[in-house]
Amino acid sequence: MRCRNIGRGFAVGAKDENYPYDVFVNLDLPEAPIGFGEGTGFGGVGCSISLQALLNEDWTEHLRICGCEWLMDLAREENSHAVPFTPDEILGRWEKI
Repeated sequence: MRCRNIGRGFAVGAKDENYPYDVFVNLDLPEAPIGFGEGTGFGGVGCSISLQALLNEDWTEHLRICGCEWLMDLAREENSHAVPFTPDEILGRWEKI
């Protein structure tokens, strides 16, 4: 799967650089183009969700840690247009930030 990392950070007070928080754009998964990662290796977890799912506040802290809060604005914009953004369109917005 082709992914592009668009944000990385560490929780406040985290000293372990082996436990990053990441946000990705999954180029091969247009129905769930936003990927989340926590940790690395066997201790790492991740998932892929739709842009609309970002409107659930459960993702707010992860987005903030990675500097990707702008994705919530993009999700609201997508919601108002009722047409999903493609992974390439999401990356295009990121490259303009």
